[in-house]
Amino acid sequence: FDYVIVGAGVLGAPLAAALGQLGTRVCLIERDMSPPDRVAGEVLLDGGVDALLELGLGDCIEGIDAVPVMGQMFHSRDGDNVKLGITHNPYTGQPLKGRGFHNGRFVNKLRNCAKAEPNVTIIEATATDFVTGKSSSSDREVVTGVKYSTKNNGGNGVAMASRLVIIADGVFSNFRRKLAILAGHDVSETKEDTTAAFSACRPQFTSVMVSVTVTMIPEHMDEYLHNQTLRVNQTLYMPPLPIVVPGVIALGDAHNIRSPYTSSGMTVALWDVVHLRNILA
Repeated sequence: FDYVIVGAGVLGAPLAAALGQLGTRVCLIERDMSPPDRVAGEVLLDGGVDALLELGLGDCIEGIDAVPVMGQMFHSRDGDNVKLGITHNPYTGQPLKGRGFHNGRFVNKLRNCAKAEPNVTIIEATATDFVTGKSSSSDREVVTGVKYSTKNNGGNGVAMASRLVIIADGVFSNFRRKLAILAGHDVSETKEDTTAAFSACRPQFTSVMVSVTVTMIPEHMDEYLHNQTLRVNQTLYMPPLPIVVPGVIALGDAHNIRSPYTSSGMTVALWDVVHLRNILA
């Protein structure tokens, strides 16, 4: 293959589709191809929709009960409420295209686009390790592919060669530490124990994020939060560090993690897809 992509999420699936459209041979490896059902990535900003349109994937936000993103409401511990409502681009005057939706439905649409590309081969398997070798021009170690295992091969690793390996397996990447070792430095991961995200984004629900300890929840939200079945997702902090390893790149949450309060993760990931496609083209 020309490219092996590990992870068929918000970044990996559209990247596979985009590279497949260039006529290159792409292998997309994903541990579980069933529609995801978790709390993550449920707001796509206006710029993220522009990236989708640039990739020709605008239909992926259609038919998934997406709702317009009209702004945010901030609640302080002192009871002060601040509403940031933005409905139009201040520079163009055009209505904003940002959308909120169920992450799993969006990812499933992106994966279907990758499946539709004849140059893309999708393998449901767990990528376990890099295939490495020595550079022909130096003694430096280079990545030449990945190993993966499936339920059918009893966990035995199968090697897949590639000109370039792209790691996009998300916040809990199995390869982050391996990349750090190859590059000769550590990657820090610090859990913020006081941060939790409560989220559901469909027409009949409101997306709520809470960055507080349980004793700081505002009184007007306390009854609601304690009488609902909540989906909790702890956030992580990981600054980007240079990982210069020939033959592999890491993108999205596999490389560095943005605060969920900026709602920018998917937008950044999709523009990474646009830029990488243009570079490789």
